[in-house]
Amino acid sequence: SNPDIWKCLADVFLVWCRRGVDGFRCDAGYMVPLEAWQFIISRVREEYPDTIFLLEGLGGAWEATENLLTDGGMQWAYSELFQEFNGPSLHRYLDHCIKQSPRVGTLVHYSETHDNNRLAHRGRTWSLLRNRLSALTSVNGGFAFTCGVEWLASEKIIVHECTGMNWGAEDNIVHELARLNRLLTTHPCFFDEAILKGLDAGSDSIYLMERTSSDASRRLWILVNTHESQEITAKLDPGLFHTAKHPPSIELLGQENLLEWDITPETWALTLPACTVLCLSYEKGVQPESGDEYRTKRSQSAMALQCLGQILPVEKIPFTPWQDLARSVEESLSQWLASISRLRSGSDESATDSNSRAKDPSAYLNVVEWSTEDRARLTPVPKHHWILIREPHPFSVRLTHDCSNQSVNLKSVPRKHDHVAVYWAEQAGKLQLEIQSYGTSIHTHKEGLIVFDHRTVNALAKGQDQMTLLTNGRGAMARVHAGIDEIHSKYDCLLGANLHATLPVDRHVLIKRIRIWVNANGFITPLNRMALLNFNAGAPARWRFFAPAGNGRSVEIELVMDMLKDTNTTLIRLIRPKDRCSSGEELPEEYPVRLTVRFDIEDRNFHCETQRNESAEHHFNQHIRQTDSPAGFHFSPASERQLSVWTDNGQYHSAPEWTQGIPHPVEQSRGQTGHGDAFSPGWFEIPMGTGETVHLVATAELKDPDQHSIAHFVDARLQHHETLLAKANLDGNDRWGRQLLKALDAFVVKRDDGRTVIAGYPWFLDWGRDSLIVARGMLSGGMIDEVVKLLKVFGRFESHGTLPNTIHGANASNRDTSDAPLWYGVLSEETAVIKGDSFYQMEVDDGGKTIQEVLFRIANGILSGTPNGIHMDQESGLVWSPSHFTWMDTNYPAGTPREGYPIE
Repeated sequence: SNPDIWKCLADVFLVWCRRGVDGFRCDAGYMVPLEAWQFIISRVREEYPDTIFLLEGLGGAWEATENLLTDGGMQWAYSELFQEFNGPSLHRYLDHCIKQSPRVGTLVHYSETHDNNRLAHRGRTWSLLRNRLSALTSVNGGFAFTCGVEWLASEKIIVHECTGMNWGAEDNIVHELARLNRLLTTHPCFFDEAILKGLDAGSDSIYLMERTSSDASRRLWILVNTHESQEITAKLDPGLFHTAKHPPSIELLGQENLLEWDITPETWALTLPACTVLCLSYEKGVQPESGDEYRTKRSQSAMALQCLGQILPVEKIPFTPWQDLARSVEESLSQWLASISRLRSGSDESATDSNSRAKDPSAYLNVVEWSTEDRARLTPVPKHHWILIREPHPFSVRLTHDCSNQSVNLKSVPRKHDHVAVYWAEQAGKLQLEIQSYGTSIHTHKEGLIVFDHRTVNALAKGQDQMTLLTNGRGAMARVHAGIDEIHSKYDCLLGANLHATLPVDRHVLIKRIRIWVNANGFITPLNRMALLNFNAGAPARWRFFAPAGNGRSVEIELVMDMLKDTNTTLIRLIRPKDRCSSGEELPEEYPVRLTVRFDIEDRNFHCETQRNESAEHHFNQHIRQTDSPAGFHFSPASERQLSVWTDNGQYHSAPEWTQGIPHPVEQSRGQTGHGDAFSPGWFEIPMGTGETVHLVATAELKDPDQHSIAHFVDARLQHHETLLAKANLDGNDRWGRQLLKALDAFVVKRDDGRTVIAGYPWFLDWGRDSLIVARGMLSGGMIDEVVKLLKVFGRFESHGTLPNTIHGANASNRDTSDAPLWYGVLSEETAVIKGDSFYQMEVDDGGKTIQEVLFRIANGILSGTPNGIHMDQESGLVWSPSHFTWMDTNYPAGTPREGYPIE
């Protein structure tokens, strides 16, 4: 009854599944609690959906077996036919199996079990009787025997010892068992949905069963003399053989010599030697290929049902004949997959209707095919698309998602010309494919990766983002997750200030995160991902939270966050909205609702970590003071480094606390320090009436923002975006273009009176190469003036034909880039097309150097060779780039040398 043990056991089962085991025999399964089996089986089949759990429930009550097969989730169970011997008892028990197997799961007839004496202990004839009886009366061909039965092993099995199997004995029944298995795997009367019926044979020692194939095209009669020592005459009513004019003359086990019928108008009599089992037919056996063809079609229809189950609840899967499903998989799989996708929208059409609609050539196929030829690349798959994996040989595939780290394992289904497996792309992230192909030899490929690119424009609009990046145009940032209290990296922060007044410099983390709890009529809820109703990355970023308040009532809290332009200030607006996003009853106004808010602060360069120690404790305690008007706190560790946090409506309570060991999983995955600490000096208590709005201000500026800026920060950002969009002259319906332009704006920063571009948040500052490449997109976005300012900045930095690669504050000495000067020329030419040729005469510095002069100096530097080794190859005219001067600047051997010609 310990769930931890369940998890441990489930992991054990999964280990063996990963080693290739596809089924488990569960000895005395009724001794394990039902709830444990439910957890273990669901966990295993979540990753390996075809895994079979076979219950050995012998000795337990039928009710226990029934519960484990239904509620427990097991698929098969041992039958108890092995201990039924005469005609009446066989009749009763086999009727039970025929009735219960379709309802609860196949009851498998084991001719011999490990707990009983060996069949061969009573001789070859007895062993043949019990094996043939078990096989020919089985449901769905569910027949099995213990190892050694085929060699007539007579030594009783003792499970904790080593007993003999009589391996290779000359006297054996290998041939007879092989014939039985061929019959079960090829004849339709042993396939699923065959109709089994026990008949009256006129003697207690005789058992008679009729087997009819599911389409009623074939019939067999199983006739058994259960007596161990006497021959018995079976007197059968001719009506048992329907309209036949004579008894069956074919025996499918090769015993036609026993068919000496005594025929009268009233009875057809047949004398059976002791321990005889006959399989009677009016037709000869079927070709082996028919069994393979049947199983192929059945596997195709099963895969089709699994596909339907991925997009619809089980109770809503429409009935469709399995033959039609198999035909769809064989003939028009992609079209059929696309057509059943429409069932998700609530259509009442059946999967059969989908078959007909699959023939529509104009329908969009939301199917992405993948084969081993795609191993060398990432394949983007939009959300709610099918991944169709096709291979020439049978294969199994393991798909591992990078978010959940759980896997799904699928086995291919054969078709006429290939083998296929299908997966429904539902969850965003990356999938690793591990394919094991079974051709002439077994090959395993682990290279295949599929990226589920679900971040469509609609997703952005509907709030399916996972993180927001808020910036101030000066290099500062707030990098906050949808789970507002979550930290994934040391670079996540609520306020990463740029403390230089005019240049982008290393960001300084002053606030790591915010934590909020709502107390709604005594019900306390943390505002985290579990309480999240909606999130939109903005900017401004918006969160909508849900908090229960008892008796079916609840409250919602909206949080809006942004940075003020040109200042190191993060503003937070808290709203208790009157309009609700969720169902349920709003908590009445007379009941109190209060927020508790804590800021976890730091004082570090963004590439470092905070570690609690005596020095850190003294540092924070010494430099924190409470403020009363407005209510909050002030942190002033140095004259050039200060932080004020306050609210315009609420109280602040000093209550210092440390949070230690906050995980930084991103850094940990890269072998860096995997955690950090943070200090919270106290907490805010904020009352929230219906419709009320409260602000929290966190600023690293010496002067607090004015009330107008605080009240209108959302409008200011929206107005700034509208100005950008107007300059870009975008179509009003171009939502993707609008989103790109807003994202681009977050990376453009001031450098003195000019502009540059941050090469990438959260790590980088403004780089030369990156700025000059992205500026071409700025031109397309209508940011002409910003591009001109950018060209003037880098024109000032030109020296001996080189431009800076990275800029660290005012230090532009790193000039390890051969492509930045070339991109400067491309960008200048494209800007001149817009501004006119007079643009080339624009001065870039106080010394009068022009854009044209910068271009000439770059060209001359390359022709004659720059001090850092960039030069033109005289024979080809191509620019030679020293090692690591293009694209990424990582040095060999961490990256490839990238020495050559930057011809792009």
